Amino acid sequence: MTKLLPIRMLFVSDRPEETTHIKQTLEDAKVPFTFAAVRGEADVLPTLRTTPSDVIVAVHRPPTIDAIHLIAQLRSTGPKLPVIVVGDLDTPTAIACMRAGASDCVLFSDLGQLASAANGIGGRPSDALDRFEVLFHEALDVILVVEAEAGIIIDVNQSVETVLGYHPRDLYGQHFSILFPDMDNASREEILAELRAYDTTLLSQQFRRKDGTLTSMDLTATLIRWGTGKAILATLRDVSARNEAEAAQREAEDLFRALQRERAMRELKSRFAYMITHEVRNPLAVIKIAAATLRDYEKVLDDTKRHEKFETIFREIDRIDNLVEEVLEFGVGENEIAHFHPQQVDLALFCREIFDEVHSTIGSKHMMIFGAHPPTLRASVDVKLMRRVLLNLLSNAVKYSPVGNVIEMRVTGLAQHVMIEVEDNGIGILEADKDRIFQTFQRGRNVGRVHGTGIGLAITRQAVELHEGTISFTSKEGQGTIFTIMLPRIDE
Repeated sequence: MTKLLPIRMLFVSDRPEETTHIKQTLEDAKVPFTFAAVRGEADVLPTLRTTPSDVIVAVHRPPTIDAIHLIAQLRSTGPKLPVIVVGDLDTPTAIACMRAGASDCVLFSDLGQLASAANGIGGRPSDALDRFEVLFHEALDVILVVEAEAGIIIDVNQSVETVLGYHPRDLYGQHFSILFPDMDNASREEILAELRAYDTTLLSQQFRRKDGTLTSMDLTATLIRWGTGKAILATLRDVSARNEAEAAQREAEDLFRALQRERAMRELKSRFAYMITHEVRNPLAVIKIAAATLRDYEKVLDDTKRHEKFETIFREIDRIDNLVEEVLEFGVGENEIAHFHPQQVDLALFCREIFDEVHSTIGSKHMMIFGAHPPTLRASVDVKLMRRVLLNLLSNAVKYSPVGNVIEMRVTGLAQHVMIEVEDNGIGILEADKDRIFQTFQRGRNVGRVHGTGIGLAITRQAVELHEGTISFTSKEGQGTIFTIMLPRIDE
């Protein structure tokens, strides 16, 4: 019986655990071998001078270890030893390794093949090359090898005919820009320079079919060593179907958003109709009863009773008038938002003027306090809109606070913002109402007989956000509310 001589193996890896794993794999497969290991490409030639080897097993992990470069180096200056490349190799990289001269390629996920590859050393390296030729030409993606400096196509697989309509011979020797639509020389050189500049490049763009039509494709390009020079290994994947599906999905999403907006508008109109009906019907009913009493009992009512009835009628008319005014203000507010004209103002002074106006009118029966720190604070605001915002917050604080309660307005300068706070000790906002308090025509369920439309806070939030600001609040039922506005501050 002929005794098999052990295979003298030189393993190239920068990770000791891989070296241990490879040795164990070969031992488990009963492959007779001797084993030497180095940590990098630079150590291979010096080691071969002192340690005879039959085969080199090199991990391909560029840029740390580039097996393609190592094969080229061995071809030009070293012994002509077979090289088995091991790694997490995709098909284009494996093909590049085989074309560079590798005897075989083995995936980390299939190390059992290493024993067969090692035992086959001295056989036909072309077997492995043939295997990868099949993979190259059977791949569904288009695979091109382009000479890096000149941009000339030097190899292409059969899929180019299915995907782009070219026979491979149509492209051999052609500049790669033949596949790009209407590209001038400057654009051609720009793309080529980008492909040369990086180890791996990802591009998405239009490519030209042979019949002149265009298709969307993703290009993945890897810069590889090719003989003594460099080449670009490019994979083209047709993504036109994916793009069409994404466009259809975007269209469906746009339609869905449009339907949501339409549904929201219907709900808004419904709430508006309910609010108008409720807010107008009640005072009209009171007016009707008071008028009927005056008509039917005019002769039996004394002057005091008649005066009371007339006062009731006038009060309810004022209530309807206020309602109409608020609805008109809603339209005015929407119009002001559409015509946004900010200007720099002293916001502390501006807030003080609005505060004094409220204090001297509807707030005269409350204890009102104003403070600003520092006394001058500049910000860019639309004066009409910001006046509406502050009047709404202050009037709400007055309206929903018992007579005599404290209402405070504070203007504070922060590093990047001006903070405006309006605090009251009124009825507060119910926990269940907090999520919808800024929605149009929504009112708190604890407002009782205090009249309103639910319009003001909706306009207020839109106006504040238009100023690139924010509005928030904290509130406890029966204890009061603090509304806080944050606006961008302008440095002095």
